[in-house]
Amino acid sequence: MPTQSDSDIKIYGKCLDDTDTSDLLEAAEYLNRQRRNGNIAKAKTLGETLAALDPENENGITLVDLAPHPPAVSPAILTQIRSLIVFLAQTALHKRLGIQLLSSCAVNAMYDKLVEIAPDFYNDICDGAAFTFYSLSLKEEDAHLDIGRHFAMLCGMEGKKEKEAYISFGSDIYRNGGQIIDDIIDATKFKSID
Repeated sequence: MPTQSDSDIKIYGKCLDDTDTSDLLEAAEYLNRQRRNGNIAKAKTLGETLAALDPENENGITLVDLAPHPPAVSPAILTQIRSLIVFLAQTALHKRLGIQLLSSCAVNAMYDKLVEIAPDFYNDICDGAAFTFYSLSLKEEDAHLDIGRHFAMLCGMEGKKEKEAYISFGSDIYRNGGQIIDDIIDATKFKSID
């Protein structure tokens, strides 16, 4: 087979030009400023604090904190409660921190801590099914009711007489758990960068 010239072949790709380099340097400097003023450490501590919210062990949150008259709960339902709390925490961190770097640090720290302190629970929520339902609920006008409906469904209450109680319970968790999480976030005083 005769050899062929490859002089007409061009390989295209994005070259790192001066603009890209300056953007990278700017991002690195921003990260360093956030690290120096303590915001990165605060974000990680915040994420770890939120990961520890466990109504089963009454770490930072109890069933009565979530609803004045919670229904009877099994271990499977406690997992659903905690899943909703983690979803609320993740959502609040992304919405409330306002700086993607800090919210990402906090969310990553939350999940890292969950892997450490509750690996079985972490594995249960990894498929993301509950989070998908809850994310869709946030788009609804009555998000708290839709969250409650999805919570009851995930607790296996479809077609059961307890369904309405669990819808109400899920709505209460959304409102009251969300407020507890907001209060924890508000207590973390991040420094602004000039």
